[in-house]
Amino acid sequence: MNQNAKATSVFEKILCPVDFSDCSAGALRYADALARCQGASVAVVHADSFSAPAYFRPSQVDQLRAQWERWKTGAKDALEDFVATTVGPQSSVTAVQVVEAAAAQAIADTVQELKPDLIVMGTHGRAGVKRFLLGSVTEQVLRGVNLPLLAVRVGLSRVQIPARHVLCAVNDSPASKRALNLASLAGRCFNAPLTVLHVRQPKVADDIEDLHAWIGQNQEGLCGVREEVRDGEPATEIVAAALEGEYDLTVVGARHRRFAGAMVLSMTTVRTVRHCLCPVLVVPAAQSANPD
Repeated sequence: MNQNAKATSVFEKILCPVDFSDCSAGALRYADALARCQGASVAVVHADSFSAPAYFRPSQVDQLRAQWERWKTGAKDALEDFVATTVGPQSSVTAVQVVEAAAAQAIADTVQELKPDLIVMGTHGRAGVKRFLLGSVTEQVLRGVNLPLLAVRVGLSRVQIPARHVLCAVNDSPASKRALNLASLAGRCFNAPLTVLHVRQPKVADDIEDLHAWIGQNQEGLCGVREEVRDGEPATEIVAAALEGEYDLTVVGARHRRFAGAMVLSMTTVRTVRHCLCPVLVVPAAQSANPD
């Protein structure tokens, strides 16, 4: 990271949910690196929920609840130890808390409480057909919280901190314009070169005819950017470009849309997060705790 030239502050408060796994440790290290560059603070949250078996008698439920309350007291100490072991005593972490709730709900509640600018969280790598399944906590949070989210996968992925090469995939949408801004920020934070990728699709409204001109119109003063244009299915080409170019961070814009009372993301965003082997920063068009 270039310690002499701090990037223009965009993030002041970063939320990092952890589950004590290597995956969340990688996310916490990434959150701390970004926070140091930005002069930001990191809040760490761990979530778990109490549930007694249906066949327990009331007296057994009471006993289990008492044990649970003792566990929560110890969990706060364990969480503080996890943070100290992962990022050291001089980290940017300023708050740790244990929340009694399912993970996705706990993250959404903490977002409402703390109003962070960015979420950084681990997403567990899966191989084979399981990579096509819905339901991971990361995907639930992506659908439910309209904030930039950096998904860090450990195990199947390459996690390089600081990032050495940044890829930003764009089309002519508000989300992509904001993604370009944050990709530029990450490049300055880590002193990493930036490549801007556009995947052309015939007869698509958000296609970009002149990528060089589009970059100049949407990111004034951005110099030294490599440009790449491909043809094909966007998610396939984004994942392939990230792998072939050995990028350490991929940035994509995301559009939340309401369907049948629920929020959905484009399959390009979902497939990129699932299959990209490097961390992926997903950027919505406008920032708010709840999608509109």
